[in-house]
Amino acid sequence: MKRITLALTLLGLSSTVLAGHLGDTVITPTGVNLVAPESSGTWAFGVEGSDVRASGNEFTYGQLSPIVASPTNNHENLQVTNHSEWGASADIDYKFANSSRDIMVAYTHYDLDDGSTTNVGANQILTAPGGIPLNGGIFPFGVLLDGSSVKATVDNDVNAIDVLFGQQIKIGERVDLHPFAGIRWADIQNTDKARYNSIFLTNYVQNQFKFHSDFQGIGPRAGMDVSVHTNSGISFVGSAGGSLLVGDLDSKFDNDFYGILAAQNSSLAFKNDQQHHVVPEFDARVGIDYAFAYSHRTAVNVQVGYQAVDYFDVVGMDLADTLTPNSINNTSNFGYYGPYLRGVLTFI
Repeated sequence: MKRITLALTLLGLSSTVLAGHLGDTVITPTGVNLVAPESSGTWAFGVEGSDVRASGNEFTYGQLSPIVASPTNNHENLQVTNHSEWGASADIDYKFANSSRDIMVAYTHYDLDDGSTTNVGANQILTAPGGIPLNGGIFPFGVLLDGSSVKATVDNDVNAIDVLFGQQIKIGERVDLHPFAGIRWADIQNTDKARYNSIFLTNYVQNQFKFHSDFQGIGPRAGMDVSVHTNSGISFVGSAGGSLLVGDLDSKFDNDFYGILAAQNSSLAFKNDQQHHVVPEFDARVGIDYAFAYSHRTAVNVQVGYQAVDYFDVVGMDLADTLTPNSINNTSNFGYYGPYLRGVLTFI
């Protein structure tokens, strides 16, 4: 499995560094003291790995039913199950000299892939969803019979870049607040594929389906980091943020038929008109951070926790709209959630 989203919560508290007045110590959000020269800023470099699972964009590619219908029959909806995969993000943060303000640039990429295969058994039929047309001239009655199979895959790609400005606020000796604001750019692509294989008159016939949705947008982002320090270098951290992205949503699907004869082969391509779209995003995380100092100028933070990210109405899902003009455009949410591991190197 590969997993490079997205997650899309890019900030850990330990990536922000504070400075007080001239000659004061510089304090990372986890409580490690660094002595800063009066005219020097502080740099922090963070990397993060996340073992997350996609949510909100499940792909249903068929229904498995008995050939002989009865009120007691079970009908199984076939769906690609999302599994956990790893992703990554990286960021660089600069704390301005003689100030408690900072600027961060962060990049996140997730590539969440899943797949499923179904074989049609004796006395069973497999019917494709209404939005996936099976060629009745190739597939008898538009269904798959005994000996047929379906292979379905889902590919979710998330890329995001944040540019954020923050302000450190100390409450006593143990609590740090870090409100931040800036902009986020995001590109979220979702691709569903299904390959229907069947045997007709001892010959293999095939139908290949592909649906693709792509949103690219940019907009404001704001949120708050919180850390509560202990005396042992351990801090309890949390973060919540949101974005409002404005951009374009494109969706299309392709259908390729491969029959017994070359004359039966055909390809169909349908594309929805580009939509100008507004996508709200919300993310949150909680974790535990441990800090230790190599010297009075260098500190390392290790943080583990759990995160959740959700983009609302970001995936175009209306297959019918590509065939029927003026129908209602349907959209779906997309997100991911799971544990993360983060490391930060801070130095003056």
